[in-house]
Amino acid sequence: MHKARFQKNIFVLGAILLASFIMRMLSYASLTADGGITFTGYDEFYHMRRILYTTFNFPHFLNFDTYINYPYGFEVGWPPFFDLLGALLALVLGGGQPDTHTVEFAGAILPVLLGILTIIPVYVIAASVFDRRTALVGAFAFAVLPAHVYVSRFGTVDHHVAEVFLSTVAYAFFILALKLAGESKLSLSSLKNVSSDKKLISPWFFQQSQGSFSPFSSSHGRSSCLCQFYCPLRTSSDNTRY
Repeated sequence: MHKARFQKNIFVLGAILLASFIMRMLSYASLTADGGITFTGYDEFYHMRRILYTTFNFPHFLNFDTYINYPYGFEVGWPPFFDLLGALLALVLGGGQPDTHTVEFAGAILPVLLGILTIIPVYVIAASVFDRRTALVGAFAFAVLPAHVYVSRFGTVDHHVAEVFLSTVAYAFFILALKLAGESKLSLSSLKNVSSDKKLISPWFFQQSQGSFSPFSSSHGRSSCLCQFYCPLRTSSDNTRY
């Protein structure tokens, strides 16, 4: 009985993910009508410039752009995580040697993938706080939420959808840590035996996971954590390609 209910929940969640994918791909036909991919906003074009540059110079990203504020150039304030993801996806789709169209497609489909993946932590949060039936309702509501569909539709190459995904994953890990700590009846006195108490392992793991995702959810220069994380990769100001 329990197994059948679990399989039913997985089936319904899969259907929700499929429906969310279809909704976010509705813009595909209009954006590819001329045979290429037509991006519609200023941010989309600049993110694609950074993704193109990063793809052909991976893992170095465009941190200083001589094309901006000519002739002095300008330091790009956007954290690089979203563009690194787009470049990595392009390299995977292109077998390590993607052409320009493959890179553009990777950038255009990335928001769709991130938008769909966000539904999973939403389900986990609702299931942890309420129950699985409520979680399915919440997942469906989020999947068709107009505001989120708008920022995660095909061709919307902007980092806002990544912010939502990473912050939601962080919340999910945090709530799981609290739930497991409560179920294990942990208290402050339990911390004295942190090295030997196995009950602390799962809550500690989820808490550390939450802390790992938190810095990745900021943008527009509001936090330097993400930039500091990637600076050791060695940024480049050489704009000889893209």
